[in-house]
Amino acid sequence: MAETNLPNRDEPIKEDELMDETIEDNNMQPIEDEASMFVDEEPINKLQNTEVLEQASQEKQQTTPYSRLGGPLFVSLPKYRQIGSLLSSMIKKTDDLKKQLQQIKEMRNKGTKLLCDTLDDLELVESNIGKINNTLKLKS
Repeated sequence: MAETNLPNRDEPIKEDELMDETIEDNNMQPIEDEASMFVDEEPINKLQNTEVLEQASQEKQQTTPYSRLGGPLFVSLPKYRQIGSLLSSMIKKTDDLKKQLQQIKEMRNKGTKLLCDTLDDLELVESNIGKINNTLKLKS
């Protein structure tokens, strides 16, 4: 049986076994002054802050593709009706296209079945030709 360095568990666990204080984290550095964490090096000027916000909003408007609209889009009633009729015709055309695709799939399945039947018939014809040839060879 192999020897292990594990302590005997019949004895209670000692406090020094629970926590090993010799391990130190190199990433942790002590905080010299807690108040210095919350104080910025330069005081913020309110005017600079608003300029930064305006600049950020302008950059956002430049990157947003719909920034030209500037809000909800309002259309006149005739244009609304025209858009509605175009949308309904587009929906009807997509339904027709879906039906046509379904018909193509069905025709493909029927075509595959027809090809399989044709191949079976051709094999039957070949076997009949072979039988006829064999009978002719026997008689001659």
